[in-house]
Amino acid sequence: MVLGEGELRLQLEALVRKADVEGDVRVPGCIANALACMARAAVVVMSSKWEGLPTVLIEAMACGTPVVSTDCPSGPAEILEGGKWGRLAPVGDAEALAEAMLATLAETQHPDVAPRARDFGVDRAVDEYLRVLQGNRDAPGDTPSATLRWCSVWSFSCSSWLCPACPACGWVAFLSRIAPLCAGVPPPGSVR
Repeated sequence: MVLGEGELRLQLEALVRKADVEGDVRVPGCIANALACMARAAVVVMSSKWEGLPTVLIEAMACGTPVVSTDCPSGPAEILEGGKWGRLAPVGDAEALAEAMLATLAETQHPDVAPRARDFGVDRAVDEYLRVLQGNRDAPGDTPSATLRWCSVWSFSCSSWLCPACPACGWVAFLSRIAPLCAGVPPPGSVR
């Protein structure tokens, strides 16, 4: 099953017909509840050339579903910790991606990926922001740049794909915990 829309949809549908696999491959486009499909999938595959924050990997892992991804810039290698939580294939290498998919499907035991997905949840992100804003930048073993990068990635990702007031992405909870820390702080670039 291939979910989502894109400029190559017609080519993909033509390829499915040409390969005579219409009975095996569905291309429903965008659907209301992709998580239901992910939860029932044997594997979720992300074949991106680049990502901001590969939310689809986190969502699939939250469903407990094994994942395979291209090792594209910005996220998969960090989320999957270099392959610990799912296989990584080089970008543009369809054969390596297919091999990773087949190997994952052949496995009888998969890592429990749900706990790793929780590392990218709203509560964790809020705690990380609070830690930085309260001056406790470094947890044991952290570097300031790693903490700030993690917080910035979450912020960019969340604000770019969901409305900032959407309770589904947690911004309401986030703002309610962060707002008291910002009281009386002038906006960036303003004069005190």
